[in-house]
Amino acid sequence: MPALQDHFGISLDELEERYLAALRQERLTTELVEDVRLTVGYYDTMRRYQQVLDPSAYFLTAWLPDAASMREKGIVADYLRRPSQPENLAIEAMLVAADADLRAGDYIQSEELLVAVHMALSGIQRGDARPFDSYPLAADYLAVVQAVQAAGYQPRKDRDR
Repeated sequence: MPALQDHFGISLDELEERYLAALRQERLTTELVEDVRLTVGYYDTMRRYQQVLDPSAYFLTAWLPDAASMREKGIVADYLRRPSQPENLAIEAMLVAADADLRAGDYIQSEELLVAVHMALSGIQRGDARPFDSYPLAADYLAVVQAVQAAGYQPRKDRDR
């Protein structure tokens, strides 16, 4: 790692040693534990959504082949419009809100939204006629999306940057 040594004057082993020492100095709080638990839960929930309702976005490698190969393999989420069905939009809206709540430290609301997503996805996987009805918050999100679409609009929430 010449660049690491040139820039910081340390080896990779020294960097790891310092990093581990810094981790040992961290004070473990219930808030930190909850943040990590829900962050992992958020990403697991997002991956589940991709597997169930947006399979073109679900791939585990960080490289992207050429566009023709991507189309052939169904990996098109990075350059084609994402699904726009009300169910997709409602779940995506819940995921965006769960992320915002998590970043704001509102762990209770973030977890509630993640549960709502899981309940809706479970209903979809079971083949329920009205999969969002099993959890009131999920049903509310779907109703809002349907109302917005019925009025001729596209639901959208940009992440705060």
